[in-house]
Amino acid sequence: MNEPLAHSRILAAKRHAVVEVFGKTALDEVAKVLPAEVRTETIDAHMTETWIPERWITEWHRAVWQGPAGEDTAKFYRFVDAMVAQGFGRVRRVLVKLATPSLMCERAAELWRDEHSHGILAAVVGKNTAQLRLTEHPYCGSKLAAMVIAESMRYAGSLSARAGDVTAGYSLAPGALVIDLRWS
Repeated sequence: MNEPLAHSRILAAKRHAVVEVFGKTALDEVAKVLPAEVRTETIDAHMTETWIPERWITEWHRAVWQGPAGEDTAKFYRFVDAMVAQGFGRVRRVLVKLATPSLMCERAAELWRDEHSHGILAAVVGKNTAQLRLTEHPYCGSKLAAMVIAESMRYAGSLSARAGDVTAGYSLAPGALVIDLRWS
């Protein structure tokens, strides 16, 4: 297992989010931007694999960004939020409702490993703050992936009934993606 893999439910959530945010025809826009192999495996065919190449996920980020989101950050973040609600929000509904953002950040490494074969996600949690550091993963070199992960973490934290005004910032350091979260 040399190639980084992601759980296919991530892609399923992306497909649902594209349709929810941009409409059914938006999948055609995504398909136009995707490389042929990724389009064939993720749009044209019914996915049967549980684990898929992580590069397919990053290609989807790019395709949604360039396609239906039109490189508009606000539109792209609406898609990311819908993706989190479709995937993480549904699967871990009880955790999200009962946990604080602090607890979710403390469990970040475990949650990450459920959906990604590679990468080390570590958290340093303070009072109403957390810093998440992802290393040894392809996302560490991609601004678009950094946007997705930072907004995903922010939105997941905002779903907690125990948090308000969750904000996120990110930076790409050599070999690392660093996400800073704050909430009230």
